[in-house]
Amino acid sequence: MNINEFALYKLICDPKRQNILYYATEQPITVKELAEKLNEKQSRLYYHVKKLEEAGILEVVETKAIGNLTEKYYQANRTVYTLSDKLKKEHNDEIINHTRHIIETGLKRVHLNMKKDDHDELAYLSTMYDNQTEEEWKRTCDNILKQLNPSADTKTSNSFSPALANPDSSKKSTYAYVIISYPVND
Repeated sequence: MNINEFALYKLICDPKRQNILYYATEQPITVKELAEKLNEKQSRLYYHVKKLEEAGILEVVETKAIGNLTEKYYQANRTVYTLSDKLKKEHNDEIINHTRHIIETGLKRVHLNMKKDDHDELAYLSTMYDNQTEEEWKRTCDNILKQLNPSADTKTSNSFSPALANPDSSKKSTYAYVIISYPVND
């Protein structure tokens, strides 16, 4: 999904909504079940669930009548989100700050593990360099995304700048790959 609006970007990046999407990804879930998993009151989640539903990120996949109430089961759409060029240009500072926060959080967790020599805290950091053509680099990026979300359309071609529409398949450069991974809902 190509994100064109900053409001949608902010909606997806909200930590509480990230947790809702996390639990609603694997199987349908009710707001009551979400509240139990997140240790929140149901009333504090309805607004967030409604916003995600309105944005088309969360959908009602089943409804059950229980007495005089209707229980809705929600499931997150499995997709990879890419930012439009327009959004990146207009809101680059906010996007970079949010990305920096994600990276710094992961680095802090990795650093704690290193200092304590304690691997109880889940955090992973890996850096790799590879000599590739632009075409190979784009294919590698596509493959990484595909591994993270096999059921989603993960072609990165629409997230690269127009200058890379026809990648150079002759000139090689060294590309850096950095992977930081950690559980966000701890």
